[in-house]
Amino acid sequence: VAPALHDGLYYVVDQSGRLYQFSQATALWTQDTGVVPSETMSLGINLGADYLYFTGTGSAQQRVLLMVRRSDHEIVQRFETQGSELTYPVIGDQLVYVGGTRVWALDLYNVSRQVWVYEQGLNDAVSAPPAYVTPGRRALAELYVGERDGELHIIDANTGRHLQSLFTGQEITGIAVDNEQIYVTTVSGLSVYRLYDLSFNWSVTFTSRPLGGPLVDGQRVFVALSEGIIHVYAAANGGNLSTIATAAMAGAPVVSGTDVYIPSVDGNMYNWRGVIP
Repeated sequence: VAPALHDGLYYVVDQSGRLYQFSQATALWTQDTGVVPSETMSLGINLGADYLYFTGTGSAQQRVLLMVRRSDHEIVQRFETQGSELTYPVIGDQLVYVGGTRVWALDLYNVSRQVWVYEQGLNDAVSAPPAYVTPGRRALAELYVGERDGELHIIDANTGRHLQSLFTGQEITGIAVDNEQIYVTTVSGLSVYRLYDLSFNWSVTFTSRPLGGPLVDGQRVFVALSEGIIHVYAAANGGNLSTIATAAMAGAPVVSGTDVYIPSVDGNMYNWRGVIP
């Protein structure tokens, strides 16, 4: 599972559901959460205020979002549901967004409280972490939600109202949005659409499944593949700027400046520095 970074510390959950806080290579504390991360959906830990948020499967196959206090690693709140696995939790303003058989907007400081639920426009399970954008082009804040059947929905992030949709043709695995474009990874490629009218711009195909969603900075698109290949593309036209070979990845990489942190299938966490052009 991908790590989370904050104030020189990083946090990671292993396959058994044990949560760790590290400084460099030293574990400062560890906590058994009782929640096992999904191999396909739980792409890491998110941070908000003094809390860690991550999803997985608990007892009796319940789908769980945990809220853990960083200062004392106590589990302070949890959201539980049934059905499809929950996505990576995305934070926008005072809300936490997760997808599964529905899309839930939860209180940032009390994830057991639902602010709104979106389900009427969904044809299939949510297959990628939602992307939160503010200010939006169609609403003050927008949530981009991808389905397993390839449908991409744009939702008002404050109210849960449906705004617009487009069909990508394949199961969506990740979404990113900048001021000009929408970047969508699927099980076999990356497709890019113009934000103002949702028209298609460019695409590339992959040799293995992407891990996590595309990472963008307005000029470049960063995509990591499960086989251990990282591609950096030009955002404007899809030109390949760089290709980096690493060990096979166990989870999505995290980028901080010119540092790339990669959880590997060999049980190690690798730090690559200066590889992003």
